[in-house]
Amino acid sequence: MFARNDRSILGQWWWSIDRSMFLLLFTIIVIGVILSFSASPPLAVQFGLPKFYFVKRHLLYLAPSFLLMISVSLCNHIQIRKLSFVLLILAITLLTATPFMGLEIKGAKRWITFFGTSVQVSEFIKPLFAVTTGWFLAKQQQDPETYPGLIFSIGLLVFLVVCLMMQPDLGMTVIMTGSWLVQIFVAGLSYVWIAVLFGLIPIVFLPVYFLFPHVSYRIHMFLSQQNEQYQVMKSLQAIAKGGLTGVGPGEGVIKKYVPDAHADFIFAVIGEEFGIIFCMVIVALYMAFLIRSTVRIMNTQSFFAMITASGLLAQLSMQTLINVASSLGMIPTKGMTLPFISYGGSSLLALGLSCGILLALTKKDMPGGGGVL
Repeated sequence: MFARNDRSILGQWWWSIDRSMFLLLFTIIVIGVILSFSASPPLAVQFGLPKFYFVKRHLLYLAPSFLLMISVSLCNHIQIRKLSFVLLILAITLLTATPFMGLEIKGAKRWITFFGTSVQVSEFIKPLFAVTTGWFLAKQQQDPETYPGLIFSIGLLVFLVVCLMMQPDLGMTVIMTGSWLVQIFVAGLSYVWIAVLFGLIPIVFLPVYFLFPHVSYRIHMFLSQQNEQYQVMKSLQAIAKGGLTGVGPGEGVIKKYVPDAHADFIFAVIGEEFGIIFCMVIVALYMAFLIRSTVRIMNTQSFFAMITASGLLAQLSMQTLINVASSLGMIPTKGMTLPFISYGGSSLLALGLSCGILLALTKKDMPGGGGVL
């Protein structure tokens, strides 16, 4: 794309980023666009909307998401920290206002409306939280005697969990908590502390089962394997019908029965229309991105980059795992998009931010990016 002696901003960017990571992401994005043409038109017709309504909306959000990813990946570590801190303050302000001013959908207030567009603020909190926690832990590693970075990260996590459960949003809470545990493990926290924190997880989440009826209902349906799991049943039937090679693009029928087929159950659409082999290809692309990113962060000299990238990769991995496992009936159903493939405005924009940060943290010879921080 660019000559090695190209000194333009984009030329230098192209030769400093990890191009394998970028091309893997680009491949997943292209697959998502193709699948939007297959999965969403029947749903749009059912809802009384123009046939390609969701396709156009997907592309409408994908364009700024891609531009955001490129723009953020141009930043160095210092700029990433400053940008994330400012955006986190803004996001926290909106997050605290969401339970009171938010739009209620299916009994949850997770969206706040701006100029006629609904935004799920918690999607943006995820990558910003990983960056801020990485900053706290890196500072503590640099100055362990006086800087309580772990305490700061715990305080931030607890505050955000309380805000999320007021909506409520258990899925986002699980992902943020899981990514934080990965970060403190990578940061080298003593095994005693890690064991204590892991032991507290059941104690913290047990009240959720009793306080939120929809959580206890989904868990009960999952454990009892009753037929009320309508969407999961249709998902498994669709994947079984697709077999190895699928019934063909646009020929699937799950879209007629599951209203979230273009979002939470997009994996079932892929299995029915393109087959198990193509499902395995998509999973392999995500795994290749995870492995390549892990290799890159293991070679970085920046402690901040290592911890932050570990948290971001944990978030992306858990989000992918939850979406696929829900479609296969392996865990209780939880509304979670498949990164860059499912339809979703806030999710696409937040993923652009998250992957832009990952590309920035794994760049070569980044000014302002060396050392511990």
